[in-house]
Amino acid sequence: MCGSERLDYAALDARANRLAMRCATAVGYRDRVVVMLDNSSEAVVSIFGILKSDAVFVVVNPTIKKEKLGFILNNCRAAALLTHASKWGAIAAAVQGVPTLRSVILVGSTEPVPTPARHMRWDDLLERFPLTQPSRVAIDVDLAALIYTSERRATRRASCSRIRT
Repeated sequence: MCGSERLDYAALDARANRLAMRCATAVGYRDRVVVMLDNSSEAVVSIFGILKSDAVFVVVNPTIKKEKLGFILNNCRAAALLTHASKWGAIAAAVQGVPTLRSVILVGSTEPVPTPARHMRWDDLLERFPLTQPSRVAIDVDLAALIYTSERRATRRASCSRIRT
């Protein structure tokens, strides 16, 4: 349960499969997908969907400054970004400078998505892609997530974690 929204496992799995199918068409095996969402059902669905697509999820605080976001997107070679539509105006410039970024999914938008065509609304994703899970190629030692942390000296590093299946 998240706010007034309640998802059972079947609904979570169905939404994660739809996102995984979208990822299968937009990103590849081991590609990085940045999740820049508040704590929400979409954030949970995103993590499961990215894992089902054999991509790597990178969770980023939605209050991050655009300069740091630009660094992370470039450093991890992000192929896709999931974020709230309300944040798009503030981060669009940082996203423009990421040559590896092939897809942007905007959550909470009722407006047509901005150009370029690589953008998609979350609701469109849930309507357009099938419920079937994509075939998997990952093995239990593949990278599952990148987590960026900061230290007092303002140095940046990435931590890797693996999830065994």
